[in-house]
Amino acid sequence: MMVLILWAVSAYASIRFDHTINSITFVDEKGITKNIAIILDSKLGYRLKDEDLSKDINKLIVTGEFERVIPKTVTTENGLKLFFECVSYPQIKNIKLNGNTVFSDRELMRQMKNKKRRKLNTKYLKEDIQKITDYYHTKGYDLFRVISAEMNGDVLVIKMSEGKIEDIRWEGLDIINPKLINRKMSCKPKSVFNSYQLRNDRDTIIQTGYFRDVSAPLLQENGSRTSVIVTFQVTEKKANRFDTGIELDIRDDTLVSFFRGNMNHLIMHGDGLSGTVQLNLERGEISVKNHAVRYTQPWKIFKKPVDFSVEGWLREERERVSNSEDDNLYDLKRYGGSLAFTLPLIQNQCYTTSTFKLEKVENKDVDLIDLSPYSVQSLGQAVNYYKLDSQFNPRKGVYWSLSLEKGMDMGLIKTGALAFTRGQASIAGFTPLSDKLVAAARMYTGVFRPDNDDIEKTFEQEVYEIGGPNTLRGYRTNRAFIGFREILWNFELRRDISEKKQLVFFLDAGKIFETGYDLSLNDLHTGYGVGIRFFTPIGPLRFDLARGETDTILHFSLGQLF
Repeated sequence: MMVLILWAVSAYASIRFDHTINSITFVDEKGITKNIAIILDSKLGYRLKDEDLSKDINKLIVTGEFERVIPKTVTTENGLKLFFECVSYPQIKNIKLNGNTVFSDRELMRQMKNKKRRKLNTKYLKEDIQKITDYYHTKGYDLFRVISAEMNGDVLVIKMSEGKIEDIRWEGLDIINPKLINRKMSCKPKSVFNSYQLRNDRDTIIQTGYFRDVSAPLLQENGSRTSVIVTFQVTEKKANRFDTGIELDIRDDTLVSFFRGNMNHLIMHGDGLSGTVQLNLERGEISVKNHAVRYTQPWKIFKKPVDFSVEGWLREERERVSNSEDDNLYDLKRYGGSLAFTLPLIQNQCYTTSTFKLEKVENKDVDLIDLSPYSVQSLGQAVNYYKLDSQFNPRKGVYWSLSLEKGMDMGLIKTGALAFTRGQASIAGFTPLSDKLVAAARMYTGVFRPDNDDIEKTFEQEVYEIGGPNTLRGYRTNRAFIGFREILWNFELRRDISEKKQLVFFLDAGKIFETGYDLSLNDLHTGYGVGIRFFTPIGPLRFDLARGETDTILHFSLGQLF
């Protein structure tokens, strides 16, 4: 890096040493006296010495204000008058920054002490270069450097290199098309290198589900450190997978076994087909209850990655009835499907999803409750934003989501469709308190509004419920609170015990209410307790021991609550 050359000229031939100094004066190049706050080695009442004068010239130069310092002496009857003629650097008429694309000129100039219409100060210039460099580096632009900083006439020109990604390479790809992976990444060839974005891209690659292992990015810089080649070493998962298991349905204490299958790369390298069949064991009898199948197809439209998914299901479940004080569970059947299109608004941060849903709900316990069949035909739009340092165990960042769903009779199913409007909003934030301690909080609210009076009773999935391991801990899922409006807060203090274990203290609060007039915070339902997380390759295993208003319950689930 080139820097401005500082130099001094001393007219030592005319300097009278070993005379007593009776005055010291600083003048500029025009002979105007200047006030300079600096402690000199040459002092009044003492003889002028060569070594002291050299130190004084150096002190003046080091201030960065002067291009040259010329000492002069005049001998009088009363002693020696010492003059320092200080030639300042030129005034900066303009500052020109070359090579910056990430941050604007105005943003970088705010980091600088040298300003327009002020004289150049080379000491400040060194500090300016360091502050701009630190500003880039603290935001993940590790390859940034200032190439040169010099005056071109009355213009201060600072040239810089932000550091580019020359290429992104993949080692271990056999089936997956690299284009499908590249489109998920915010870092692209020829883009500015950013270590934070690259780390988030790795998390995104892992979440695609295509790989068993993804290495940390390997970096190979070129000789001039102006660009870097990024290489990921990956191990692909098997294209097709089938598994089975047994779990306890906490809703009605029924043992449930499932058979799950995943098939990939059916039409193109990157699509996926998944399906689940559920078998229930009740009173010694095995019955097939639920079927679900989902297909996802990645596209690229107008240079934007779009995910299209279609899903179909047939589920036999047991649910409570909304708008009723009846706590009994009733058998019902749900069958239908949905279409969804997901488009990124900000790469790997903000997405919008459009959904069409069509579902029919039939009451199987007609002898126990009078609830006519109905259907849900709706259009939905959602916007989701994520800016987290980690998708699996976030320590810093925020995410939020907004959604609106409109239900109406589109004439697709003969039974009456529910006419409603549903709006939902949630936000969560994470703040590190120390290296191992994180404070986390989430707020969720939702409103379900019938658009006419024909919605008297539905099953609970059509409205809101709180209570259980994923909402309000300390309450049983089969006794959840049900209603048209919901508000919920979750607070957690997460303490890392080791790399794979985490201790959590939590407090949950929320309520269900029917109208806005019912929103009183005096009658919130609360739950609190302690939990532990075990981090596994399939995600965190969550155990929470929670105390509600009447019960103490041990909850088990997969994944962090938020």
